[in-house]
Amino acid sequence: MSHDVLHILSPCLGVDDVAALRRRAADPSRPPPRRVTRIRPARTDAVLNGGSIYWIFSGFIRARQRILRIEVQEQPNTDKTCALVLDRAVVPTIPKPQRIFRGWRYLTPDAAPADLDVVIDGNNMPEDLALAFRHFGLS
Repeated sequence: MSHDVLHILSPCLGVDDVAALRRRAADPSRPPPRRVTRIRPARTDAVLNGGSIYWIFSGFIRARQRILRIEVQEQPNTDKTCALVLDRAVVPTIPKPQRIFRGWRYLTPDAAPADLDVVIDGNNMPEDLALAFRHFGLS
């Protein structure tokens, strides 16, 4: 079994920004978040070995969610689909330019943007303020 880690890179469809994704993922009245696709990742072991899905918003990678498990789902009148079941926690990342594409791609850990984890007095600060702090080397 491989000890490598692979992430998944995907456009975030149906959600306008990281804040909306966070609200949707944290909503306890909704089922656990998932990214449904027709193709199961070939390198499942590496994806489930600590991998996350990195979300693209408007041409930038802006957030990630840890992939908890992969489920094959039967759909009526169609082929099987695959669901990447995700953690409810959405972690903002340092924005990284990324061209939009269809479907998903693998992302190696060295190519993934760092988490945007600036905290003051135990509280996460707004994303735009955290970016400004990082820009000036204050994080």
